[in-house]
Amino acid sequence: MKSRLILIAREVIIAADTGVPSAISILEGVQADKFPAVVPAISFLSVWKKEEHDKSEKSGTLKVFVDEKEIIANAVNFSFISSDIARHVAVI
Repeated sequence: MKSRLILIAREVIIAADTGVPSAISILEGVQADKFPAVVPAISFLSVWKKEEHDKSEKSGTLKVFVDEKEIIANAVNFSFISSDIARHVAVI
């Protein structure tokens, strides 16, 4: 499985009629006067391409680090049953 796209935004919306994702206010970096900083909610959008040797379903862990300290760890599941492309949206 190979990543095609990974981005962080304030919001990711999946269109009900087409299933196409839209990212609102893409974040290129997080800056703050001091830490810990409060970020109300962020969304992670990732798109993955199945490679020839990959199974139809895969699982993994989304981890977020700040200064080498893990602050988030969420389980993620990917399904390539109906397509060679899978996407995952996580709201933190």
